Amino acid sequence: MSQKPPPLPTAAPRSNAPLIISIVVVAVMLIVGAICMKLGMALREPAARLFNFGQSATLIAEGDRLTDARDFAGAAEKYRAALRKIPKRSANLRLNVQWKLMESLRSLEEYAEQIVVLREMHVTYAKRFGKEHEDSVSCARWLGDALMHNEEFDEAETILRQVLAWSERSGDEDPDQLAHDLSSLADLLQKMDRPDEGLSLARRSLEIVEKIPDRDAETYATALNTLGCLLRDAGQREEAETMFRLALAVQEANPEVSPLDLAYTRWTLGMLCEDLGKREDGLKLLQEAVPVMEKELGAKHSDATQARSNLEALTDVEAPR
Repeated sequence: MSQKPPPLPTAAPRSNAPLIISIVVVAVMLIVGAICMKLGMALREPAARLFNFGQSATLIAEGDRLTDARDFAGAAEKYRAALRKIPKRSANLRLNVQWKLMESLRSLEEYAEQIVVLREMHVTYAKRFGKEHEDSVSCARWLGDALMHNEEFDEAETILRQVLAWSERSGDEDPDQLAHDLSSLADLLQKMDRPDEGLSLARRSLEIVEKIPDRDAETYATALNTLGCLLRDAGQREEAETMFRLALAVQEANPEVSPLDLAYTRWTLGMLCEDLGKREDGLKLLQEAVPVMEKELGAKHSDATQARSNLEALTDVEAPR
């Protein structure tokens, strides 16, 4: 009897586990990849902002160094470059750099660009704090001054009168500032050939300053000089000379007064002395003023060149003696 062939071995049941594991691994990899992509995109903007901040900080530091070296053109370029990297939402940092740029532009007599910068700053301050906040008013004060130097007199007068009105309302709190704002408007009126209107403002400014026990020397000298200029233009030259000499004495007695402010007073008084026939006094004052102006402002600055021209003209008159 023939034997039956041995039964075929029974195949082990096929498992789906490897396939499932593979699918899970692939899915996890896809999910992780998507998360990493989204995370990378999310981090890209902060990283770029951080990079730009680092660059802007370097540019600001370079601008500050150039300012200390009195390279105002180089400093202004660094501040401009920094502002291009600072987003508008970083308002505080932008304002800080804009102040630096504005001061550099003023030293360069780039009043048109200074006005553009100050307008943007004023809008920012007004939106954040309101138009009557002290920072908004301070910015408006600088804007009025820049407009005056740019000979945009009508708008300058409007702004400086608004600033003065604000100071009037808070004059008891800060008489120094009220006196300064009165002098600024009086100075503008003098430049607009309206000395008679400016005289009352200038006299009031001086009266306020003289009542301050611990008055600031710079504010006091400014009030005296402004009144002196208005008196000179109104034909009251002897009283004008008295004001200028008082201003000079105040400045010379205070070591904190800048050499440039002292030089400006000497220049102004020197020219008046020349007009009054006191040429020796005028020559001495100009000889002291001109080198300081050329050093502090640069020999090509308009005021420095004008003062140099005045000195040379006066020297030519004195030469035959």
